[in-house]
Amino acid sequence: MSIYNVSVVAAPTSLAFSFLESDRSGPYYPVAFTTLWATYVDANTVFTKTVGALGANTVTVPGLTARTQYGYYLANAKDAAGTQLHNTYSGPASPILTRTLANPSNVPPWYFIYGWRSMLWSNYGPLVNANMFTTFTVTGVTATSAQINCTLALDGVWSAAFGRQANGYLGRTLGRAVNGGQADAVLITGLLPNTQYFVDVIAQINDPNVKGIPQSGLYTAVALTFTTAQGVPLSLPLDNTLPLQLEMAA
Repeated sequence: MSIYNVSVVAAPTSLAFSFLESDRSGPYYPVAFTTLWATYVDANTVFTKTVGALGANTVTVPGLTARTQYGYYLANAKDAAGTQLHNTYSGPASPILTRTLANPSNVPPWYFIYGWRSMLWSNYGPLVNANMFTTFTVTGVTATSAQINCTLALDGVWSAAFGRQANGYLGRTLGRAVNGGQADAVLITGLLPNTQYFVDVIAQINDPNVKGIPQSGLYTAVALTFTTAQGVPLSLPLDNTLPLQLEMAA
């Protein structure tokens, strides 16, 4: 009897676990035991128990702290209180480590939005590191919109900034929390037809910069450019209130 194929979907304040269970004599209640990784000592460490729905292969642990490491075990139980344990996850002796995502509302401001990053002596801007972005592309460009695609190399929160001048971004999308390796996209609208735009992505990565700069853990990619499509001219409406005038050939 064992639990296997365990996967974790992290959010800023929750961890959602899914798994398969080899013993089909249930149904059982899925149970997740979690603890702050910083407080883990040994098998005597106190874990928080969260019991899921009967017969479900998922259990979600809410009320967690953003950007924090947790250790966890998974188990099945025969009662709703999760006290009569049926089996445990057939993994390592110590808890498995995972981390919650950064809170989108806590994404630091992009200080170089007006070109301040051009000051080489300044260390207040994010680090330019394309390796933090597995993918960064622009697709689906129309006369007034474009889709920005991004995949972070590590867990974090990303957003896109865009404008008609390099390092002169006047628009920015809301932060989007994602797991590392998870493809994501955002649509920017309200653009001008037949106009060149510059776009860059910024990410608050759950991997603080060891140099301890003020924008620790904040990264950007290398900016891309795209040109919106030519707009379709609007046809003039027909005004039926105007008198019709005919000109006769001489």
